[in-house]
Parts: sequence; C-alpha cells; structure tokens
Amino acid sequence: MKKNKNIVTLIIFLSVTIIVCVYALKWHSVYKEEGNNRAIITNYIQEIKRSELNNYIIENPYAVVYFGKTNDANCRKFEKKLQEFIIEKELRENIVYLNVDDIEMENFETMFDSLYNNEVLRQQNKYLNKVPAVAVYDHTKLVDFISDENLSVQIVKELLKKYNVGENK
Repeated sequence: MKKNKNIVTLIIFLSVTIIVCVYALKWHSVYKEEGNNRAIITNYIQEIKRSELNNYIIENPYAVVYFGKTNDANCRKFEKKLQEFIIEKELRENIVYLNVDDIEMENFETMFDSLYNNEVLRQQNKYLNKVPAVAVYDHTKLVDFISDENLSVQIVKELLKKYNVGENK
C-alpha cells in the first residue's frame, strides 16, 4: 500500500512538474515574441506614428527622426549602438523613432522614399529607401538623411554635428 502511495505521489509530482515546465516555456515564448515586436530604441526615445510626424516637425523646428523596423536584424543591431550614443550625448529629447513596419515589403524602397523624402534631395540622387535611417528636419523641411542597411553611429554623429544637434554635450 505504501509503495502504491509513493507511486501515485511521484506521478502527481511529475505531472505538476511537466505542467509547470510547459507553462514556463509558453510564457517565455510569448515574452520573447513581445520583445521582438518592440523596437529596442523605444526604451530610450519617444516613438511617434506616421500620422504624428507633421505635427512633430511643426512643433520642433529642428527635428531628428530615426526610421526603423521592429523585426529587421540591421535595425536591431544599429539600435543597440544608437542607444548608447543617445545616452552618452543626452539626446533623448532631440530624436524620435518612427516605425515603418506598415510599409509593404514588395515595394518598400519606393514607398518609403515617396512618403518621407523630398524632390530636392531626390534631384541630388539621395534616396530614402533603406532602414535604418536617420533624417534631419529644419522647420518642417527634410534637409538631410542617411539611409543604409549597415548604418553606423559614427555616420549619425557626423550628420548630427553637421546640423549642430546635441553639440552642447
């Protein structure tokens, strides 16, 4: 009888252990998916929506916008380095993030450029068609940007220096 009781206890214990493990694995996968659906940089700078961009650049005469995609490996790699730069130079108030996940992948380059670039820069053969990208606006006008799959923080530093963004740090 005692042996049967021990076996029942063992079966119950193993069942509970398996249930807890399955629950923990499911919780972990949901947690990881949640992390992958959020840009790393949103913990450091404000995120705006496409519909808010015009209001933002009107209210902030000298605006810097970081364009990225949440599930893009190049963006995630760049954001890890960019967040350090933002903290170091205290640029949280100077840069905002705009998620461009909603642009269709089939014609991403064309749509991205047509939505956020201007004719003056296109005439200079500057096309806003890759992410990550950083754009500088001067009184609602896009004046310059960098757009490259392998964007580096050094290039961003040079762009911001060119337009005196964060120079007091």
